[in-house]
Amino acid sequence: MNKTILLVDDSRISRMTIKTIVLQLNSGWHVIEAENSEAALKLTQNQSFDIAAVHLNDSRLSGFKLAEKLIMKHPQSDYAWVTDNLQNGVRKKAKLLGLRLIDKPVNEEKIGAFLASC
Repeated sequence: MNKTILLVDDSRISRMTIKTIVLQLNSGWHVIEAENSEAALKLTQNQSFDIAAVHLNDSRLSGFKLAEKLIMKHPQSDYAWVTDNLQNGVRKKAKLLGLRLIDKPVNEEKIGAFLASC
């Protein structure tokens, strides 16, 4: 079944890398991208998605706050927090929100494992 995945990351390189991996593993999937929280909220206003991978260092709205907003509007979707910060506080916050963790640098094995769990 083809799915839609939302990639939200302030790093263009990270979005490109994840998108490439997703499409290599699932060529029929649709990928939508946002570089910040504002773009993500605008994109998802009238667009649903099955899976979201989020990472932001956005001064306007933190990635966790964005994830909370997305989860409230799209509770049926699966979510991952993509990060290079795996401190206990980040792990606890992600778990509290129901976000799976994908540590950077991302690779096919990590992205594939997440997608397989969705």
